Order: sequence, then structure tokens, then C-alpha cells
Amino acid sequence: MQDFLTWLAPVWRPHPGQLRFLLAQAKTRVLACGRRWGKTDACAVQVLSGFDSASEGRTLLVAPTIEQAGFLFRRLRRLIEQLISLDLWGLRFEADPKIKESKMELNVGPHSVVARSAHSGNHLRGDEASHIIVDEAAYVKADIVHEVLAPMMATFDGTLTMISTPNGHNHFYEAFQEGLQNTDEFWSLQAPSSDNPQVRAAFLERQRKLLSPSAFATEYEAQFVQREGYVFDRRAVQESILAEPNAEIPGPTIIGIDWARYEDYSALVVIRGFQRQASVLEIDRKHRVEWSQQIEWVKAILARHPGARIICDTTGVGDGITAWLRQQLAGVSIRPCVITSESKPRLIDGLVRAFEARALQIPQYEALIKELESFQATRSPSGHVQMAAKSGHDDLVLALAMAVSDLPQANRMILATNPR
Repeated sequence: MQDFLTWLAPVWRPHPGQLRFLLAQAKTRVLACGRRWGKTDACAVQVLSGFDSASEGRTLLVAPTIEQAGFLFRRLRRLIEQLISLDLWGLRFEADPKIKESKMELNVGPHSVVARSAHSGNHLRGDEASHIIVDEAAYVKADIVHEVLAPMMATFDGTLTMISTPNGHNHFYEAFQEGLQNTDEFWSLQAPSSDNPQVRAAFLERQRKLLSPSAFATEYEAQFVQREGYVFDRRAVQESILAEPNAEIPGPTIIGIDWARYEDYSALVVIRGFQRQASVLEIDRKHRVEWSQQIEWVKAILARHPGARIICDTTGVGDGITAWLRQQLAGVSIRPCVITSESKPRLIDGLVRAFEARALQIPQYEALIKELESFQATRSPSGHVQMAAKSGHDDLVLALAMAVSDLPQANRMILATNPR
């Protein structure tokens, strides 16, 4: 491997953590790493180094979605293109690479590489591989790893590489723990984002302030945080985030409002679509603002979304300002929503189902994401379930949940997915 990396140096050099990973010899390698650590680069180089062998090899790149598997495939392709452009390829390999981009297949002499989705194990059964790389392995179902992928390597006595950000104490955590026993079969490395010298300390510090402590520990410190009690699945939330709102989604426009006057925030969410497909168009919140100013705030947003209907919290102080809003907005549909210990779980459950079905798209609004990732359900000694964000505020979550609850059903709608 050292000789190979010396040859590759004009194109790519590993940082110390990547070098440790590439030099590992165990049959099963488990890399728990933070975001931007450089796992895609390291795995692409790992695959590339396998072309040195004269024996037949078949590498399978697997991820929860075909888009995710494609990231690694395209990084491998770019490395090959860089080597060819610098006239380095022919110095080491006799065969020219043959790439079928549409099928995500690549061949170099007796070696083949294919990228596939692990969404359904039925599409993977019957295949075989000498090396399998499972990207975001903590989010691939355990039975697919153990019952579908592992048997593929029986003919070749192959190797398995699992790389991922942690996701609680699941099968990926168990494999990582095996690697800590220092056996010949398993090797593990916990690799925080700070290992990568290209990740700036100032960036990590900003993320630490924006994210909940558990989210930062998982996403950037690669810690296995047990998330019992948390309501929203972090991966479902992350996969719902779009850089820009999708204003092309058809359907009615709903404005959800959670009122507050002093300590909490008044939160407002604008959403368009149907129950099976919806996109958040706008998010805003106000802190310590007089009622009259909040009325003008809603008017301004309604002017940008003519024809929208409103659903708002009428619990406590919300009842009075909702009545005032009705006076100011004659002809606008305004539905009250009383949030109680009985109705709040139903509202939240509807929002959970929307995220899990990937039926909802949200913008990169950090305050909302932080609330979602820290939202917990706790049971008191008397058995009463309390729902609230550990971050201290859940106003944006409630505004979003109310808006989602008011979305109508629609026949034959295509499920919304994240195009990234």
C-alpha cells in the first residue's frame, strides 16, 4: 500500500486517519467517522488499490440509496480520470478502464466495480463480491448486511468495509465494538471530523453552537449516542432538507402559527402541497414583539402567499390574538388549534409520519432543525408523557406540525423525495 500511495501522491495524499484506514488488514473494517472526515476519498483509493492484484475481483459499493452509492462511484471515476490526464495510469495498469456511467459499472482488466442501493435486499440477492463497501452502514438494515451482503463474499472469502456516521447502538455499533477487541477478523476506528486538516476549527465551533449536543457528538465527533426518547429520526430530517424550497409542488398553501409574546418565540411556517407531498416555502419567528406588530407580520407574509389559509394555536394567549387576526383578515380562512396534553402527541405523530415517509421537504433553517433533533418524549412518574424540545424551544416544530395537520389528501400523488 505504501508503494501504491507514493505513486498516487501527484493526485491524492491521505491524512493520518485515512492512512490508518488504508493500512488496516482485517477482513471486516469498521470506520465510524464524522462529516467531512474524507471517507469517500479513502474508500475510493481503497478500491483503486485493489486493481493492483492480478486475481479476479468484484467490488460492490452499497449505500441506503443509489444516490449515496453514486458519490463513491463518481469519486473513483474522477481519480481514474486524473491519473489518465497526468499520464500516470499506464505506468501501473495495463488495462484501460471501461466505465458505464448510466449503470454505475466500471471494469479494469479482471476487476469490476458496481454501485447498488441497499434499499431492497431482493435486488442484491444472488450476486457475489470479493469486497463490499457499505457507505452509511448505520442506516442500512441489519438483516441486509448479515443475510444478503455477507453471503455474497463466501466464494471469494472476501472483505467487508463498513463506513458511517453513528446511529445509536445498532448493528453498526456492535460491529465497531468487535473491532475494538484487536482480532484479525475485525478492525475499528473512531474518527472525528477534526482529524481532517482541511476541516476548519471555526466551522466546527459554529456547528457546535447550531446543533444540539447529541447531534454534534454524532455528526462531527463520531460518538455513538443512544437517542432513546428522541421523537424525530435524524436521518429522516436530514434527507428532507433542500437548499431551496420547491415552489413548484402543487396544492393549497397553509400557514401554521404558534403565538407567543414574552419569553417564547412566535413561530410561523408556510407550507404547500398535500399529505403525501409537501414543501415548506417560508419559515420565520419573532421574539418579544407586540401583538399589533405580529398582526402586521402575518399580513406581510400572507401578501406573499395570496389565497393561503391559516391554522394557529389558540391555547391561552393565542385565543385573543387569533380573534384580532380574524377581524383584520376578513375572508381569510383561519382555523383554531387548541394544543393540549392530548392533542399535542397527535400533532407531533403526524409530523413524524410525514418525515418518515419522506413526504416533506424543509429548508436549511438551523433553528427548526435544532428543535427537531432535540425534541423528546419523556414519561413522568405518574405515567404522563411530556413532549418538548431539549433545546428549550419547540415553537417552530409546533407551527410546522399544525401546518402539516391541515394538509389535504390527494389521489395519485407521487411521494416527494430529496433529489440530492
